Amino acid sequence: MSHAQCLLKHVRGYDVDIDGIFGPGTASAVRSAQRACGIDVDTTIGLLTWGCLHGHL
Repeated sequence: MSHAQCLLKHVRGYDVDIDGIFGPGTASAVRSAQRACGIDVDTTIGLLTWGCLHGHL
């Protein structure tokens, strides 16, 4: 989870704590990133979301 939070913060620019916990702030940032990347908003960090977080989408 920390890796996803790091990407959300440093690649995507979301204000999330890098604490390894999938709390409400992380879930909100994941949903926002999914919307921004044009992928299904499901709060699940699957292959497309990983690509989004790494800046490939």
